[in-house]
Amino acid sequence: MKDAVLGLCLTLGLASFACDSTHPTFTEVDLFGEPPCGPSPVLTSSSPDGGPPDTVLTLTGRGFLDPDGNHPVVSFDDLPARIIEARDDQLLVLAPSGVPAGVYVSLSVRHCGGEDLRQDAFRYLPGLGCGEWPKLESVEPDEGVVGAVVTLRGVNLTGHDDLAAVWFGDVAAEVLTTSMTELTVRVPAGNPVGAPVRVLLETCGGKDWIEEAFTIAS
Repeated sequence: MKDAVLGLCLTLGLASFACDSTHPTFTEVDLFGEPPCGPSPVLTSSSPDGGPPDTVLTLTGRGFLDPDGNHPVVSFDDLPARIIEARDDQLLVLAPSGVPAGVYVSLSVRHCGGEDLRQDAFRYLPGLGCGEWPKLESVEPDEGVVGAVVTLRGVNLTGHDDLAAVWFGDVAAEVLTTSMTELTVRVPAGNPVGAPVRVLLETCGGKDWIEEAFTIAS
């Protein structure tokens, strides 16, 4: 009987000293003598919901610390975040660098007891030096042959570095002139004739586009 009870204890992942041979009692001690990790952390909210790298976020919830008081691991998608301050019900963290402006990331809090996650909880915005978010308002003309010059108008069409990239569909266009409100580009080869394509603008401040903005003429 004693061997059977011991086998049951080991099967349940409990150390043998946690089981009485005649009246087994299962204490919360695992096979390696470690205390349990407690319940999984619960992430209920995060603020702000957007900003550049190094933005300080406040995460609220419960169970953020493990039973030994150790900090959890906080991640922005797969990027670990630096924790400035940690309490069981609140964390202050820094948004890590390495994510392009305009991208939404999920936030997760993890320790040995489990993990909780908020999908698309934070949107990366342009940092200092990149300028404001670009806004593409028009593409003129809206039809032309390969090699034609097209004018893009809008707001913040270049970053502070005076650089911009433009795609017609998935094909990059040559940028001829730049300003904050107007770009001229050359229509690239590689898109089907007669089919409207998206025109997309990207600066270090972010991206904007207009669907079906230009048609390649024959």
